[in-house]
Amino acid sequence: MLKHFYLFSYPNDWQREGLAPFVLDDTLLHYISQRQDSGACHFWPSHKRVILGAMDKRLPYFEDAILSLEKAGYPPVVRTAGGLGVVDDPGVLNFSLLLANPHQKISIDGAYEIMLDLIRSWLAPYRLEVTHQEVPDSYCPGSYDLTVNGKKIAGLAQRRLSHAVGIMIYLSLSGKQEERGQLMRNFYTIGQGNEPIKGTYPAIDPSSMTSIENLLGLTITREQAIDQLISLISHRWPLQEGQMDWLDPDRLYKNWQKISRRQKGSKI
Repeated sequence: MLKHFYLFSYPNDWQREGLAPFVLDDTLLHYISQRQDSGACHFWPSHKRVILGAMDKRLPYFEDAILSLEKAGYPPVVRTAGGLGVVDDPGVLNFSLLLANPHQKISIDGAYEIMLDLIRSWLAPYRLEVTHQEVPDSYCPGSYDLTVNGKKIAGLAQRRLSHAVGIMIYLSLSGKQEERGQLMRNFYTIGQGNEPIKGTYPAIDPSSMTSIENLLGLTITREQAIDQLISLISHRWPLQEGQMDWLDPDRLYKNWQKISRRQKGSKI
């Protein structure tokens, strides 16, 4: 049972920092792991970019592939959680749930189920039935891809410490989802060159994914979605506002340096 659950907002000078969500994830996970009685959430600022996983950097023609993203106006960053690349833009909502997990009582699947239950509850009033199943021809496929009518609307990732777990979600709210899929298909086609690496990187079908807007025929704005999700979160946990000055400045700095180094080793 969590005694505290904090909603963290980004300071103004963090809003434009593309690495800020990853720094905050890691810093909060350490904070929660030490306390063991708390949880937190934060909704990421929107940036037009592609968020890559560490495995993406192993593509044989990685530099050519990221050049294709940059030419399309989607600069890449590399995240700390697992998985492969996902597209971020104003029509995509990313957020993190970070929970105390003493003695690893919450399993990997159990953590994903917490996020799945939240999204199901959010979309139930819209009469959208959310299931989870891998969509292998989507970008960043995984066993907890969230789907409606067989189309992927969201993907989940995790980051785990000894006594804390973070569950991160990207959710397609609106915008041209097939164009996002085409962008990532082109990225992997270029990155693999003439000899695709079977079983490692997805063969993307852009039509395998859709958005909430396409399903409903109406737009739920980022602000509306965030307000609705915060309301649901407040009914699950004792929600209160988190303060950035609670966090260890040395830990923040070290995490910023570590995540900045992760961007290096090639062109990022």
